[in-house]
Amino acid sequence: MGEVHTLCSRKKAHVHAFNRIYLLTDIKAPEIGHIWRPRLNLCILIDRSGSMYGDKLLFTRDVVSLMIDSLLPEDIVSIVMYDDVAEKLLYPANPLNKDLIKDRLQRIVSRGGTDLFGGLSSGIKEAERASERDTINHVVLISDGSPSAGSFDLAEILSLSEDALKRNIRISTISVGDDSDRDVLIRIAEKGGGTPHHIKSDRDIPAIIEKELEDLFSTYAYAVKLNLFAHEEACITGSPGRENRKFMTGNDLTVELGNIRSMEKRSVVTELVIHKTLKGKKKIATVTVEFDTFEGKVTHSQDIYVDIVDENIEIEIPDTRIMETVKRLISCCH
Repeated sequence: MGEVHTLCSRKKAHVHAFNRIYLLTDIKAPEIGHIWRPRLNLCILIDRSGSMYGDKLLFTRDVVSLMIDSLLPEDIVSIVMYDDVAEKLLYPANPLNKDLIKDRLQRIVSRGGTDLFGGLSSGIKEAERASERDTINHVVLISDGSPSAGSFDLAEILSLSEDALKRNIRISTISVGDDSDRDVLIRIAEKGGGTPHHIKSDRDIPAIIEKELEDLFSTYAYAVKLNLFAHEEACITGSPGRENRKFMTGNDLTVELGNIRSMEKRSVVTELVIHKTLKGKKKIATVTVEFDTFEGKVTHSQDIYVDIVDENIEIEIPDTRIMETVKRLISCCH
């Protein structure tokens, strides 16, 4: 189990005063042993639409070939290709004859439009069908981006990734070409608890495969989210720093942190203001951190309390470490 802990910049605040409070949440993943790795259930999802003609399709074949070479005999691999419709190139199987699998890649011909929703849906279903109790279930989507057929609703497409993650199927993406719609593919990977990659030339391919496998087998926490709920005595004013995706509604702030690898530490600062309130010990906020691991879902909640005291009572200076972190994050924004 990893470590999750939140510190408050002040333990006391003055009554009838404007009090700015910072919360520092540290998330640290434990070490994962590398002597053994779980079996991989990998579905490779290939965009074969007309826009993938030429170098893009050549790069795709090279990527898939390297992926096949990296698999162990006990792993499971399937390949789905799509344009206007999805088609299975390889049904789920152990990669015992890798040359035969790579020969099948030569059958792929670019054609038609891009039904991203239909293709992604088919890839997820194939991974789910082949899933076993002891497998890491993973989809790698290789594409140049946005849909030209089927559903054009990005929210609907992203919901596929979110739903797949809830069923322990993670999705990584590889965008191909300078004209690819990288933003769409990045968001699909973020929602699916995977890693987004980009290929500019064939020289990028070995490093991408190495990073994908390293991320896959060294990641402890997937789709990490921090939620800050402010109780009636407090009001959320934000979270310094630009590196994380944030959503705020009223007294509720969510910060998406992506994946956290073995032994990695992440720190998040959130900011509140305490309004005029009565004296006494007040629960000003609740910080909840949620993430998925290979063994299941983890939720950690911590209530934050501050003593509201008379104005003539001296209070401590804000926690030095928290304020230094705040300054660093704010400086990164300018």
